[in-house]
Amino acid sequence: MLSAVTVQGTVPARADDDTPSSWNIPSYDLKAQVDKSGDAHVTLDMAFDFADDEGHGPYITFSTRQKLTDDPDHWRMIDYSDIRASSPSGADATVETKNESGAMMIRLGSEGREFTGVQRYRISFTVHGLISLKNPQSGMDEVNWQVFNGFDVPMDSAKVTVTGPTGLKKVACFNDGDPCDATSSGSTGSFDAGMVPADDPLQVVAGFPAGTFDSTAEARTTKRFHAGNTFGLGVGSGLGTAIAALVAGWFAVRGQRRRRDQEFLGVPPGVIPPQGQGDVGTRKSSPQVAVAFQPPKNVSPAEAGTLVDGTAGTDDVTAAMLDLAVRGHMKITPKGTDRKGRTKDWTFTLNPNSPDELRPWEKTFVQKFFHGSATVDTANMRTQNDDTTLPETKSALDQVMVTYGWYRKSPSTARALAFLAGLGVLFLGVLIAVVGLFFGYGLVGVPVAIIGLVMAIIGIARTPGRTATGTAILDQINGFKLYLTTAEADQIRFEEGIDVFSRYLPWATMFGVADRWVKIFADLQASGRYTGYYGWYGGDINAFNMGFAAGFASSMSDMTSAMSSSMESAATSSTSSSGSGFSGGGGFGGGGGGGW
Repeated sequence: MLSAVTVQGTVPARADDDTPSSWNIPSYDLKAQVDKSGDAHVTLDMAFDFADDEGHGPYITFSTRQKLTDDPDHWRMIDYSDIRASSPSGADATVETKNESGAMMIRLGSEGREFTGVQRYRISFTVHGLISLKNPQSGMDEVNWQVFNGFDVPMDSAKVTVTGPTGLKKVACFNDGDPCDATSSGSTGSFDAGMVPADDPLQVVAGFPAGTFDSTAEARTTKRFHAGNTFGLGVGSGLGTAIAALVAGWFAVRGQRRRRDQEFLGVPPGVIPPQGQGDVGTRKSSPQVAVAFQPPKNVSPAEAGTLVDGTAGTDDVTAAMLDLAVRGHMKITPKGTDRKGRTKDWTFTLNPNSPDELRPWEKTFVQKFFHGSATVDTANMRTQNDDTTLPETKSALDQVMVTYGWYRKSPSTARALAFLAGLGVLFLGVLIAVVGLFFGYGLVGVPVAIIGLVMAIIGIARTPGRTATGTAILDQINGFKLYLTTAEADQIRFEEGIDVFSRYLPWATMFGVADRWVKIFADLQASGRYTGYYGWYGGDINAFNMGFAAGFASSMSDMTSAMSSSMESAATSSTSSSGSGFSGGGGFGGGGGGGW
């Protein structure tokens, strides 16, 4: 029988910076009828106030698995089924569910419909796995429920009712660890947390006499794989160690040779000789580069960011969007603010008549980003679970590295091959161990398998060597980075016909120094030495805040992962240990929610 468990330290599903400060939940009223088999039949009546900031509907996330500190080889599973929803106020209650990384999201509403004011929703579902049978501390059958770990919006009133098959012995309620009102009458426990601030958790505990629930009420468990149970521990024989050392040495020498950058010999760093001229050698150390007051010609910030670390990241795509806007391909308009007064969402308006020419990968990005529409906003993008714009753009940037001749091989392909090589060695070690068991030398394969695992891990992070051209472009990029990271206000070089702030803002974003770049020009603007042209900005120019850049970059990074991150955080941080729910410290379930 699975020991009793209590959840500790669960992170709430949240997206603070993306939620209007005007939104709140006037009432959250949850009723659960728990039968002898441990199934809790739940009805949640919730009012969601969108105020004057339009929203599609609410969403709720639930943890569907939890770690067991008493049994690290298994997950405790929380199962949800029979999910239905309606709206007494006439709002769109279309249900969409998504399971990912140990969490489930229930989202109500549709892309094309938005609502204001107070809307009411009724959500019903069945959940199994909330019960600790004959808890070793309390001696009772406990319904120990972490109802939520925190919503993105505050609640004016949060109430929970739990009804079981027989009379209750004890009840308890905890709001952010502090006791809240809990009463019982017969087989029903009533819990009233009152006002619940955003991000605060709510836990309720209902203790029934031992034997109230039958054995089927026990939570389901599944195998949890980790290093401790995937690879046997032990000291390999001398033969296995020798084999592992040979494999490791070969991997190190081969990997070091392939990851070295090439460079043009006999020319200053960053100089590319005429085609067919100039000797090429292996770069042995990083040279000092001269300050460059302009970025490399015909290189975009996103391409530069990918070349620098061999990885196309979300920050590179963010820089690409800013770059496209500055070049006239789209306009960026702020849309609403969060509770801290920062811009919450952004609307992007396509300019199909821009005179600036798009690169092939940029054309693909723009087509997928706008989906054939003239405008798109981040609020909708956060809910498009099947959108492939971001991964496909990253893949395209990765391929550009080879097309431009900056890398001999696609960085992602090189990493994948190195990873597969590591898996091959790992498999070889396992095979040696299995065959060796028949001859009493099973441990011979263990060191080889460990080396294979290390090879696979290192292979994922390893970046292949750049070509001589790629190294020269990298030197130019580093020279420009030196300018953006060290220049003071009186050292800025203005260029005729160019808004230097806007033109180099995407580069500052890619380098991670947008805050510094913004501050310099805020000072210049305040002293009357700079007047910018923000044609790519769709907000109030007179009220233009020079803090826009950093806020935009942060918003875009949050947007790309807001939903999936909240689900993962609700799942991966969920940990359980033996103990009674009446001692506080969490319960089964958990999750969070908000609006979109």
